[in-house]
Parts: sequence; structure tokens; C-alpha cells
Amino acid sequence: MINHFGSPVSIVIVNHNAGALLVDCVHASLEQGKQVIIVDNASSDTSLALVEARFAHESRLQVIRTGCNLGFATACNIGAANSSEELILFLNPDCLLGEHSLARMVRVLEAGADTGMVGGLLMNPDGTEQGGGRRAVPTPWRSFVHAFGLSRLSSRWPRL
Repeated sequence: MINHFGSPVSIVIVNHNAGALLVDCVHASLEQGKQVIIVDNASSDTSLALVEARFAHESRLQVIRTGCNLGFATACNIGAANSSEELILFLNPDCLLGEHSLARMVRVLEAGADTGMVGGLLMNPDGTEQGGGRRAVPTPWRSFVHAFGLSRLSSRWPRL
């Protein structure tokens, strides 16, 4: 499954003025993925110049310039259409893949025949878990509780 080029995954990064964060993201991605695609939504900062200077001879890196800001979803679709691998990871440019995290996600995905999508645990720089990174499957009850702000009462009624 995993060869010397990393996990069999195309990593798509949508960029719009991410600055130096993009360089760190690409570096971590190249260490673990087989292909890295940056779809740039008309950045006006130095993010692409920094990446191109640092990874000038990296054949596994592809940069696609859209020429205008097409939005995140459209840029993801462009990246997916240009991917060479069966598996695709959409990664924000301010994210860094933890050591072996991509390989672990691939193992989890391949272990379950009924699993169609996986995601990593989102951590803050201080090592704490990001609050919005883990979500439960939406149900009518959860939607009701959220819509009416009843979750603030969960200390009294844990079932909320």
C-alpha cells in the first residue's frame, strides 16, 4: 500500500493568500502523500513564490492557478479532477499533517468495507483538540437541540 513516495493519496490544498503557512503545509504533505496539488484562487501575496522557490524540483507537486477566486468548493473540484490517486485528502493550507497521520487515515479507510470517508483529529498548536473538529451524525433531535440553543442546558440534562 505505502511505497517510498508515501501514502497512495493526492493531497489537494486550496490556497488564497496563506503566506508562509502554505510552505509548511506543502512540506508536511510531501513527506506523507504521493501527490500534492495546490489550487490557487488568485493569491496576491508571496505564498506561491515561496512554495515554488522551496520546492522548485519537486515533481510530485502541481500548482494550478485559477486566475480568479472561484471559491473553496470549485477549487477542490479542480484539484480532484487533476489528481492521479484514487484517494484524495482536502487539506487547508494552515494545517500540518502529524507524523504518520495520513497512513493511519488510509489504514482506517481500507479496514472498513462500508467506510467511504475519514478525517483526522484536528489539534491546536498547543496540543489541545479543536472544538469544531469532531461532529456527531446529524439527526432531527440534534438539529432541534442546536437550533433552539438547548445544548447550553446539557450540564443539567446530559441527554441534550
